[in-house]
Amino acid sequence: HRAFRCSLRRMWKLRFGYACRRVADAMRLCVSEPSVEQFFLQLCQSTVLHRESYQVVKRDFLQQLLEMKANGALDMRQVAGQCYSFFIAGFETSASLLSFCLYELAKHGAVQDRLRGSIVAALDETDGQLSYDMVMALGYLDQVVKETLRMYPPVDFLFRVASNDYPIDGFGTIPQGTLLVVPVHALHRDPAYYPQPDVYNPDRFAASSKLSGASKNRPPFMPFGLGPRHCIGDTFGLMLVKVGLVAMVRSFRFTLDVDRTPENVTFKPRSLVLAA
Repeated sequence: HRAFRCSLRRMWKLRFGYACRRVADAMRLCVSEPSVEQFFLQLCQSTVLHRESYQVVKRDFLQQLLEMKANGALDMRQVAGQCYSFFIAGFETSASLLSFCLYELAKHGAVQDRLRGSIVAALDETDGQLSYDMVMALGYLDQVVKETLRMYPPVDFLFRVASNDYPIDGFGTIPQGTLLVVPVHALHRDPAYYPQPDVYNPDRFAASSKLSGASKNRPPFMPFGLGPRHCIGDTFGLMLVKVGLVAMVRSFRFTLDVDRTPENVTFKPRSLVLAA
């Protein structure tokens, strides 16, 4: 719980760290609580000690970090920091996405019924056994998740630093080292890219639509960022959400309490990820 607690002081540190990275590094600005950092450091140290002592080798994220540590690219604190980032990226974003998925399914009964039908049909073919391949093959489930990510991207803006001078036609040149802010939420709700952007429509992401595939001309869609610095926990987080949706939608029907649920979502101003 302390890892995700978001006070005004922590939000200020995050914003300052993004905007003034060099100053924050020189100040050794600590965003997380010391007790949280110490917990992850001790956890990683004990895990690394076990693997090194018993020569345990696994095909996982930690093993890649250990190989980088052995080559001198990372020290123990950096390994722990990457593990912490992986945990944050895959856990809190999943909770946010799952909540908004269930909210929209409760609002749109036809979408929920269609999703349930596809889940039940897939489970009938596997004798009720849930597997990774079965979940990943559910096309409509993928559409539902992607449309939710479009409307409610867990990280509503991204920070990047220009690694080189970058010319843009009709604008000029972005100098190397410039801090760039990418308004993900605004791009995902821009009617120039998405007609009726406030309407929940999973069919936007059907296999036949222009949003499928890897075309450079498709509308912007970056709920976890893009490129080599995209969210490190996106695959893990998406799998958690999809398995969670399959387990819940197959067994329960979700409806809104119209007397207590507002028509429009109000987002929390202080949160590590998008939350209402």
